[in-house]
Amino acid sequence: MLLNKDRAYEIMDREGLDALVAVSSNNVLYLSDFDSDFLYDVPWVACAILPRDPNKEACLIVTEIEAAVLIQKPTWMPKVKLYYFGTYGGILKVHTFTENLATEEDRAIATMVKGMEDEPYIGVTEAAIAALKELGLHNSSKIGIDDTRFVAALDGALDADRVVDATNLLIEIRMVKTPEEIAILREAARKNQNAITSAIATIREGATWDEVHRAYEIQVASEGARVFANFNGAGVKSAG
Repeated sequence: MLLNKDRAYEIMDREGLDALVAVSSNNVLYLSDFDSDFLYDVPWVACAILPRDPNKEACLIVTEIEAAVLIQKPTWMPKVKLYYFGTYGGILKVHTFTENLATEEDRAIATMVKGMEDEPYIGVTEAAIAALKELGLHNSSKIGIDDTRFVAALDGALDADRVVDATNLLIEIRMVKTPEEIAILREAARKNQNAITSAIATIREGATWDEVHRAYEIQVASEGARVFANFNGAGVKSAG
C-alpha cells in the first residue's frame, strides 16, 4: 500500500476532516493503489474516497473500461464503483462477453462488469454522489478534496461551505513514505539509471538526438516501465 494511512488519519484528525476525496491522478493512485495509463489521460476519470471513520469503507470509482486493470491489479479499497461514459442520448458500454469464457480472469471481469448493471452510473460524478451518500459523507461537517472544482459537479451532494482544499494536506501526508513506496522509488531509480546508461552509450560523433531518445525509451520498456518524460540536449539544442 502506498498510502501512509496512520499519517493520513493523524492529519485528518488535526484538520477535523471526515474524509479525503481525490480526483487528481497522482492522489487517486496514492490513496487507492490503482494505476493505469488512462488515469493520466482524462481529467476526473477516477475518484478515491478515504473516510476517517475506519468502519466506513474506502471507495474507488473508475470507468467500466478499467475493469480488466482492476482484476489484474486490485485496489486495497473494499468498495469499488464502476461507471459508464455518457454519450449523446445514451451510454457507452465497452465490454461484451461470450457465454463460455476461457479464463478465470475473463470470468472475473465479466462478473465485475455485469455487477454494475444493477447500478448503472453515468459519469464519475454520478457514481461519486452515490458513494458519498452511501457512506453518509454528504452530511459531513468537513471534507477535504484535492480539486475543489469537483464539488460544483456533484449536484449539491456536498455543501461547498463544508469542503476544504486538501491539495497541501495530501502533499504533507505523502512526505513520509511507507516501506512499500520506498521500495517502488528504489526500483524506479534502478530502472531509470539503466535507461540513462543505455542512452549515454549511444552518444558518439554523428549520433542524433532521436537515437539517444530511442535508446532510452527502448530500455525503459525492456525494464517493464513507462516513460513519464524524456528531455535531453546539448549546445544549441540544450533545452531538448
